[in-house]
Amino acid sequence: MSNSNDLTGSIDPGERVNILLVDDQSENLLALEAALGSLGENLVKALSGREALRRVLADDYAVVLLDVRMPDLDGFETAAIMRERDRTRYTPIIFLTAISKTEVHMATGYSLGAVDYIFKPINPDVLRSKVAVFADLFRKTRQVERLNARLQQRTSDLETANRDLESFSYSVSHDLRAPLRAISGFAEIITRRHSANLNEEGRHYVNNVVEACAHMNRLIDDLLAYARLGRQALRYEAVSLTAVLSQIREGCNGRLSDLGAKLSIAPDLPTVKGDRTLLHQTFSNLVDNALTYRRPEVPPQIDVTWEGDLDWCTIRVRDNGIGIAKEHQEKIFQVFQRLHGTDKYQGTGIGLAIVSKSVAMMGGQIRVESAVGEGSTFCVTLPREL
Repeated sequence: MSNSNDLTGSIDPGERVNILLVDDQSENLLALEAALGSLGENLVKALSGREALRRVLADDYAVVLLDVRMPDLDGFETAAIMRERDRTRYTPIIFLTAISKTEVHMATGYSLGAVDYIFKPINPDVLRSKVAVFADLFRKTRQVERLNARLQQRTSDLETANRDLESFSYSVSHDLRAPLRAISGFAEIITRRHSANLNEEGRHYVNNVVEACAHMNRLIDDLLAYARLGRQALRYEAVSLTAVLSQIREGCNGRLSDLGAKLSIAPDLPTVKGDRTLLHQTFSNLVDNALTYRRPEVPPQIDVTWEGDLDWCTIRVRDNGIGIAKEHQEKIFQVFQRLHGTDKYQGTGIGLAIVSKSVAMMGGQIRVESAVGEGSTFCVTLPREL
């Protein structure tokens, strides 16, 4: 059974193609049929030029073997009409003739679409080899046409999916935020104005509502950021990673100080080819991830180093956090793949999915090296700009 998602699923490389044999002599058609029978193709016979034209209008042919001398419409006249009616598909014609090369107007035939002449008496081996070439070419052309049609359908499906995603994003941004803001607002009012009138259990529940609203708001922000990634236009340029990481350190200085954390950045980080916004988002997420999944009572230590050659570089973001078990190391780059509850570690489960998608969009790769209790090293490989 073919897979509808597989672009090559229903293509049969051995499918039979149509070959049209045109000659006003039945015995000549039988001889052609006998010579070509071993090819295993669908041989269609026509005893006149008019019958040949009807055949060409009804079906597609890999090649037409057309006798030059025929009553009523000769081969040249038939080819001229065929070419006039066949402007969208160039059907190759091989003229068959007993006329000597000096007598036949070969230039006329070639101008009408002839790809070759075969002179009688016909050599069956030569005939088979020439027809086989056009049969294979036609088969491959049809395969390409089918692939293109499927690709166009897939493109259309993706465009529809993108429109649906935009509609979903709008709904999330507007329709879901409105009731969330109301819930959060009323919960904060209760906390400010009526906290003294609530017992400890009541205050606990109201605080849970406030925290849940804040978490939901962060989740919506991250989900929208992930959805927008596939639609935004990338601006590829030479980007200094030293500048990007310096900006990130400046932005999280307060949090580093509060946690007693250290962020060490190699002074010679390379310049890469990528989108500045995505690069900032990528490494900001990795630093935030390292600060979030820290070990209790152990000050976070984050080291950013690199290695590479003239074409590629790998930036390594290493932490001394809780680490990730081997069986979970592929899952963490998928949306909503959280390994810990939000009560223990804050987060939405989308950050690393955003990182993975961003890196892939810039033509790079990301992987993680980690062991439980020994920290993690996220390795981001990107094209280098010299």
